[in-house]
Amino acid sequence: MTQPDPFMQAFSENFTGLELEDGGGRGTSGSHWEKRLLMNEIMTGSVDTRSVVSKMTLALLEDSGWYEANYSMADRLDWGNNQGTEFVTGPCNLWKGAYHCNTTQLTGCTYNREAEGYCPIVNYSGDLPSWARYFPQPNKGGQSSLADFCTYFVAYSDGSCIDANSAREPDRMLGEVRGSNSRCMASSLVRNGFVRGSMTQGNGCYQRRCINNTLEVAVDGIWKVCPEAGGPIQFPGFNGELICPAYHELCSVDPVLKSGQCPNSCNSNGDCVDGKCRCFIGFDGHDCSKSKHLFSFLFTYKIYFI
Repeated sequence: MTQPDPFMQAFSENFTGLELEDGGGRGTSGSHWEKRLLMNEIMTGSVDTRSVVSKMTLALLEDSGWYEANYSMADRLDWGNNQGTEFVTGPCNLWKGAYHCNTTQLTGCTYNREAEGYCPIVNYSGDLPSWARYFPQPNKGGQSSLADFCTYFVAYSDGSCIDANSAREPDRMLGEVRGSNSRCMASSLVRNGFVRGSMTQGNGCYQRRCINNTLEVAVDGIWKVCPEAGGPIQFPGFNGELICPAYHELCSVDPVLKSGQCPNSCNSNGDCVDGKCRCFIGFDGHDCSKSKHLFSFLFTYKIYFI
């Protein structure tokens, strides 16, 4: 007997279904997942970052009767991870961390810490719908109508921490390193003898690894263990401090990561683990440079003859 999928079991215990998109007009409304809830899932009306094929989409297609889904090949959907049922049922202005921002004056990290981001807030020419008013000004809100005008950190075009070939060079004055094992973290670090350009705490891209049930972060090649609940740590040769994320943010489902170079940094299409590329869904090859046709391994077709 097949064991029930824990993800589907947990979802069915709390919800009877998943909200569909109600914006975007013909061709989008009613035929895609609600972007506010699934963000970069491949079946939302638009995608801001790397798209993923989640178990929700596989289940929907299987329910059509035309496919048998291979759930083991589903991609991980990080959006909303560990945020609780309130993330689905409550208004987005009550979301926490990188899932909510309310000023354009500060930068931050995207929800998955894969990039440095900004908070896009727009002053529209007309008032927003009453259910989408998160500011005292009725015409003020986020840039995406599909995401119900919610305000959250969006990645800079050159802000990727996981892309070693990013257009933006890592700032050596801040001890940054970009690559598949790096993530965005809040930091006021600056190398001794230099002055940080901004007086406010900024962000940076720093290497991380999960080993021996601890999260470790490196600055300038020096590794330090982070507090399990997250918090500030300091590094020799630098003024200021780096704010570690909580252990569960970066380590709860990740494999043990160790430093090591991967061919072509996996072309940003996979994770570098022990010097070998683990390709994201849809990619293959020793450096994840080859595209694969999704349906060939996500589904088994059911063919009916009349």
